[in-house]
Amino acid sequence: LQLAAALYQTSRANTDFRTAHSGQDRLVQFGYYGDWLSIAPVPKPQVTGWSHVLAVARMVDLATALNKTQDTTRYTTLLADLKARYHKEFFNATAMNYGDSQTANLLPLYLQ
Repeated sequence: LQLAAALYQTSRANTDFRTAHSGQDRLVQFGYYGDWLSIAPVPKPQVTGWSHVLAVARMVDLATALNKTQDTTRYTTLLADLKARYHKEFFNATAMNYGDSQTANLLPLYLQ
C-alpha cells in the first residue's frame, strides 16, 4: 500500500484529466492510438473510452485500499455511469456485438 499511497495523487490527476477532457457522452474521445494491430479497424474512441473506464476502475480500487471514502464514492458513481454510456455508445443491438474485431468485442467483457 505504500507504493499506492505514493502514486495516488498522480493517478488521481491523470484520471481526473481524462474525465475533464471527455466528450459530450463523458467518454474519452481523444488519443493517438486505437487498436493499432487489429485487422478490422476499431474506432479510436472505442479504445480510448475503454481506457478511461479502466482508469476509473483502478481509482476505485486504489481509493478503497487507501480508505479514501469520498473518492471511492465519487469514482464508483462515475464508473457505473461510464460503463452504461460505453455500452450505449458502442453496442450494436442489431448485430448483437460491439464491432467487427476481436478487440471491439473483448474490451466490453471487462466492463461486466
